[in-house]
Amino acid sequence: MCVLNTSDLIIFTETWKYNRKINQDKVQEIKKYIKHKLTLDSVLYFYFYNNKLICYDGNHRLSSLYELYTLHDLNIKVCCFITTPGDPLNIDVEIRNKFKLLNQNTPIPDIYLDIVNNLDKTELFIQRKDIIEEIYNEYKIEYHEYYKTSSKPRKPHFNETIFKDLCNEIDFNNKKELQSELNNINKLNKKKKMTINVELKCDQKEFYLFN
Repeated sequence: MCVLNTSDLIIFTETWKYNRKINQDKVQEIKKYIKHKLTLDSVLYFYFYNNKLICYDGNHRLSSLYELYTLHDLNIKVCCFITTPGDPLNIDVEIRNKFKLLNQNTPIPDIYLDIVNNLDKTELFIQRKDIIEEIYNEYKIEYHEYYKTSSKPRKPHFNETIFKDLCNEIDFNNKKELQSELNNINKLNKKKKMTINVELKCDQKEFYLFN
């Protein structure tokens, strides 16, 4: 365990290749919190390998720190837990095991867990992940009234994990097939019984995926 400045982390850090893409909405929320407190009251986790600090847990906080440093000149001190690989040839397996242990009680979209649980078949799962992320970003824009960053949004709202987990339950081979299945689910869900408030909200844009 050690303490490093954001300026040091910018030089030596990279994201673990199997981590999910950064959600900028989440980054902006974290930025506000850190800027208000002028401290980061949590630990970031790294592997030191090939003269780089590979961040495998805390990348949204790290992105927030980068922006605060580059845009606002705030050089925050960061508590870092740094591990060196026991077997450099199997570093991804080591990181995977550490990542799963740290996040066993954290809601993470299943598709990312599928990737880290199947490191010998990553290409297949990464293709699914890329399609899901593309659809998710489109829905987040088109149905922004229903999108929330909270961990447990109320119906008919959704967050990243809820949306991506729904997509991951669907059997599809390409974007068109996934979009078609989501449209079918939306039509079926319209027939479900729902409260008046939820129905009014869904009716605004004919969006019933999460009612």
